Amino acid sequence: MCMLLQADGSLVFRGGFGFYQPSTWRRADNDILIITLGGKEPFPTEVLKEQLPKHAGGLLGFDEKRREITYRFDAQTEFLNFGNFYFYRSATCHA
Repeated sequence: MCMLLQADGSLVFRGGFGFYQPSTWRRADNDILIITLGGKEPFPTEVLKEQLPKHAGGLLGFDEKRREITYRFDAQTEFLNFGNFYFYRSATCHA
């Protein structure tokens, strides 16, 4: 499964989570990544509430009404934790 951050600010899920398309991403600064989920699937509030205290995978917070998830995503961040799946940096996607 892949989460592709496109240069135009679109986010494409491949191999899963397609129900959140179309999604977008943006940087709040060099270390903060904000993902806005599209689609009609309910926002994953319960999973995010469970993950937030651990800050696993860079999770910093979320805004259910705006459908936004905020991550610390800097050079030291190994992966993003989304929906209890780990997404690692990679130049290719095989999904």
